[in-house]
Amino acid sequence: QLVRAAQLNEKGVNYLQQGKNEQALSVFSEAYSLNPSIPDYSNNVGVALLNLNRPQDAIKYFIISGNTDKDYPR
Repeated sequence: QLVRAAQLNEKGVNYLQQGKNEQALSVFSEAYSLNPSIPDYSNNVGVALLNLNRPQDAIKYFIISGNTDKDYPR
């Protein structure tokens, strides 16, 4: 599951770079559900949500990132 989550996250980054925010959100969400202990995964869900004009939803995931790792940049 850890490898699968990392692969999904990488796929999501590629989607973001292509402006495919819905697809990015989908794979980032799956990566996060497979391994919620990695703050990058919740942060990336937040980035995709922000790009989709859903700031209230994005904030929740940014907070999760910070709570998952106290040293995670905010």
